[in-house]
Amino acid sequence: MEQGRILIVDEDWFARDLYSEYLQIDNNIVDTTADPIEAFELLQRNDYDIVITDMFTRRLSGLDFIEEIRKNVNRSMIKWVSSEPDL
Repeated sequence: MEQGRILIVDEDWFARDLYSEYLQIDNNIVDTTADPIEAFELLQRNDYDIVITDMFTRRLSGLDFIEEIRKNVNRSMIKWVSSEPDL
């Protein structure tokens, strides 16, 4: 299997660790952060195949974060997650 580079943005440390451990099983390179602002810095320095983000963060909503990625980076596939049952 081809190695990928993945960025996980989630305030929940347990979710970040869980996703990271699972995705590293296939030798993917996984970076994690709780802060969408730090995620932008990582996106400027690295080329990610996939960005996985929580829809609800304190500093920036998931939708706003995705919109900013599309406007400024636009080279990664984006997947969002939420623990909210109503989404």
